[in-house]
Amino acid sequence: MSVVYIHIGRGKTGSTSFQSFCALQSDFLEAYGYSFPLAAGAESLSGHDTFAKAQIDEFPAYMKHPKNVPEAMLEFTTLLQSSESSRIIVSSEQLELANPRKVRAYFERVLPHARFKILYVVRRQDEVAESEYNQLVKLGRFVGRFPEFVASTFEGDYYRVAKAWSMVFGPGSVQCLPYYPGQDSTRLLLDACGFPDTQLPETKQVRKNQSLKMEQLIAIRSLHLLGRDTGDKMIAELRSVQFETGTPALFFDAAEARAFRNLYAKSNQRLISEFMPAHQVEIGGRKYSDETRDATRKLIAELNVL
Repeated sequence: MSVVYIHIGRGKTGSTSFQSFCALQSDFLEAYGYSFPLAAGAESLSGHDTFAKAQIDEFPAYMKHPKNVPEAMLEFTTLLQSSESSRIIVSSEQLELANPRKVRAYFERVLPHARFKILYVVRRQDEVAESEYNQLVKLGRFVGRFPEFVASTFEGDYYRVAKAWSMVFGPGSVQCLPYYPGQDSTRLLLDACGFPDTQLPETKQVRKNQSLKMEQLIAIRSLHLLGRDTGDKMIAELRSVQFETGTPALFFDAAEARAFRNLYAKSNQRLISEFMPAHQVEIGGRKYSDETRDATRKLIAELNVL
């Protein structure tokens, strides 16, 4: 009987590194009895995004519809059914937005006797909101100000997501993992998949998803707003530059970050009590201290035209 490990996100928790590793080291995984189907987006190191988007009922405004869905799904299904591995890994941050019932129905058709483990990596909502805004501005999929993004687009109720998947896949099926900045997310997720505690091969990360510095973010957002013909080339150049120095793109000072987290305090406690280990008291660590936040916001005061 196959076990399907479904990694549903969240974005900005090291998922790009995990997906790149699995795609580039698929033969290594196969040697230990694990399959990571190289289809439906995974072949381009993007995770199984096409599969995930095919299970979404209503697309958010910022999301692009995938191309060639029937062909991609056919290839994905063929790889699943032909795999000799007893453990299968499916990964996409977009699955957080998917209808769990559709996902369950798909696998019941394709792998009718499989068992499931849902993996959900969660991170402090204040840092996720800042990172997701950074990502969407970088891609030109949101050009409003940060408060507009928080009010109209950001979703931070992790418990709601975990509970929805648990109700479909059954008690004990969902495992939430805390995100700590700088951690080895690939090892974290492989451990959750029951992968042996063995040395992992070094993999040069081809696909990177680094956040922009504030100076880059301001310039890119301004170019998107202008909408000029030369904007695309300039934006691509700005994205490609990896600044060793620069101002972190923080939008909350310490008090604002604390107040934002408090909006989700009850939801987070329910998440911890139902879907995380008994010893867990927080949903993850923090990348920026209160002192760093306050000092950075002072620096940004002269730059912040967002």
